[in-house]
Amino acid sequence: MVERGFAKRLTQAAPRDLQTAWWAARFELRLLRRIRADCFQPAPSVDSAHLLVRPRTGMRRGSTQRALWSLLETAYSTPSLPVRSVVTGLLVRRQAGRALSEVGIEATRPALAVTVTEWADLARSLGEWVDAPSLPSQLIRPGKER
Repeated sequence: MVERGFAKRLTQAAPRDLQTAWWAARFELRLLRRIRADCFQPAPSVDSAHLLVRPRTGMRRGSTQRALWSLLETAYSTPSLPVRSVVTGLLVRRQAGRALSEVGIEATRPALAVTVTEWADLARSLGEWVDAPSLPSQLIRPGKER
């Protein structure tokens, strides 16, 4: 259970910031129901929400997470770029177009118009054959693969 406004921000199809996108692309985040403030004693000043959090399939592999982070970091640092330019940072141009068409993303769409589900699908398809840089140290749990 979390504050309702926070749950709404987490469950947007295209999050407004990199950190939210990072979480939403790796986990299915779904707002299940609103819980009114007057259900609590004492009543808080805001409503709460029941938030479902489940790992997305195929997002635990280190190579997939590295590809995802690279894509999202580029997309959120230069939001007006077309998604093809974001992917071209990891692949040669011809491969980028093919990778995008395989997951159904139009290459000319602005990067921030791509949903977190689409980023996750793209990262899963790229994670197998892209040598993305290591994750930043603050994103790595101790003892986990880079």
